[in-house]
Amino acid sequence: MRLEDIDTNTVGIGIAACAAVAAIACRSKIATVAHAALDRLITSCFYVGFKRLDPTLAAQRRQARIDNNNARPIMTDTHPSPEALYIPSPSSTGNVMVICLNTTYQDHHPKRWKPFLESGADIVLWNPTKLDPVSYSQELSAVLAHLRQQNPNQVIAVHSRCASTDPAIAAIAAQNDPNIHLLVDRGHGNSLKLASSMSRCANLPFVRNLLQQKFDCGGEEKIANLPGKTAFFVSECDQLLGKKDNLTHDLVAKTPNSTTTTLRNSDHWSDWSFEDYNAALKFLASLGVVRSDFTPVIKQNFPAPTPPNFFMRSIVPFLIKRSC
Repeated sequence: MRLEDIDTNTVGIGIAACAAVAAIACRSKIATVAHAALDRLITSCFYVGFKRLDPTLAAQRRQARIDNNNARPIMTDTHPSPEALYIPSPSSTGNVMVICLNTTYQDHHPKRWKPFLESGADIVLWNPTKLDPVSYSQELSAVLAHLRQQNPNQVIAVHSRCASTDPAIAAIAAQNDPNIHLLVDRGHGNSLKLASSMSRCANLPFVRNLLQQKFDCGGEEKIANLPGKTAFFVSECDQLLGKKDNLTHDLVAKTPNSTTTTLRNSDHWSDWSFEDYNAALKFLASLGVVRSDFTPVIKQNFPAPTPPNFFMRSIVPFLIKRSC
């Protein structure tokens, strides 16, 4: 082919097409990177306290539960299966409490669930394989389905905390089982509402789309139709979920078959007092998860928390809510 035979218009069109494809690919790559960065940022906000321990230490603590508490591994039908342990109570009622954490169970001190274990509740500890509420809900649902398959008559109580509440509600709703109940500790059921209360950026379309795809489980709407019972624990000063317009209260308002306990002198991060543990044990005893003659928790083991100071009551909410 001679140079003069080349159609310059065709060449121009070809160059323009290649440039357009390159631009689209570049934009697509930038969009992918931006989406991944945003995903990581939102995940860190929702699971700010999540901590995967050094593998050796995590394995040691897991083995300690097996050796000291006669725990046995649970394998669900999902792949990959979430790492889970079933711990039988020495004075078991035959019923179980599933602990839904916002960190690994190896990073959670056993003293937090021992009052329930010692009162007759078997305990299930588990770690999600992915850190987003939608996946969390699916894996928890698989754990609940496994428990129901193993024991069709077992009463199950799911204990959620903060960010684990929305996926826990969705997982229980998926089972539609009147023998699965819920205990909510300062939790929310609306990820979009929580995110928008913390940042105006959450209302941007691409941010809302990501929140809806991976972080919103619709718990606030689904909780009204849960066939089991629900107990709520609400703090007096909740910096994260709101003091006046509290997201846990939003769940309470939509849950007809529920009880509510106010955590006195507490904020979002306060430990439970002996009174709070006893309120939870009373609720669980009414379900048959723990023994009706459980030994109450004493003040010496779980004293009342120190009331939050001015910085925690006023400055921290100012920094968290709509700061950007």
